[in-house]
Order: sequence, then structure tokens, then C-alpha cells
Amino acid sequence: MRKVRAAVRFACLAGLLSPTATPAADIGHALLAPDSSHDLHDAREPVRMPAHMAARQKANMRHHLDIVSTVVAALGREDYPAIAAAASDMGTTPETTAMCRHMGAGGPADFTTRALAFHASADRLAAASGTQDRSKVLAALGETLQACTECHARFRQEIVAPQP
Repeated sequence: MRKVRAAVRFACLAGLLSPTATPAADIGHALLAPDSSHDLHDAREPVRMPAHMAARQKANMRHHLDIVSTVVAALGREDYPAIAAAASDMGTTPETTAMCRHMGAGGPADFTTRALAFHASADRLAAASGTQDRSKVLAALGETLQACTECHARFRQEIVAPQP
């Protein structure tokens, strides 16, 4: 019950709920209802794609986040072979190259370039793990995370109707 109250207080402070609202109804509405008004103030460049491609891209990004979590946990154990294996899983392959080109086709000019650079940074992270030098691995991980941050700061998905 304390967690629910804390969540409701947070939601009120964040402006998701009014303090006098029925919590269950407003929380459900605030968290689940689509709100297109955020796009009006989002200055990031749109990357237009059909819903099925957007869903796949988001699934891939969640997978990348899982991999980064694995890398951080392995780094804490100084398990460099696990870091190499995980980083290689988000590295450059013919499949990731083709997918990045397909997702970026017709989009902002440097979207594909940035996506491919992200995968190349994962390759460098895998290579750095071979040195078993914690500072080199951390620097490479920082480069990979910076690629994520810069892309998310620059671009946003925009769902469009699929082309026939």
C-alpha cells in the first residue's frame, strides 16, 4: 500500500494526476493512454516508418539495453570473455548492416551512418575486452552508450502508413 501511495504522490508531483483524482483511473489513463501532444514539442528529427518496423526497431533497442546490462554486470566480475560475447551480439554483421540501411532508407541523411557507427562501437567494445584492461573497456562502453544517447537525442520514430 505504501508503494501505491508513493506512486500516486509521484504522479501528482509529475503532473500525471490531479491530487483530487481517482488514483486507479488516472494512473491507468496517464500511463496507458496515447498522447500525441508530446510530438508537437519534440524537435528531434523524425524517422518515418510503418508500425511493424518501429516495433522491430524498439525491440532491437531493448535488446541492446539488455546487452549493455550484461556487459556492466560482467565488467563488475571482470569476466572479459562474457563482455566480448555480449558486445559481439550487438556488433556489426551483414544482417545488422542491411537492417540499419533498410530502417534508415528515406530517413534523415545521417541516420543510417549513426546506426552503423553504433554497431561499430560495439565491435570496439568487444575488442577492448580482449585487452582485459578495465579502463579501456569502460572507455569503449562509454563510446557505445554515447552513440545511443546522441541518436536518441537527435531522432524519434514517426509512424506512417505502410507503402503498398
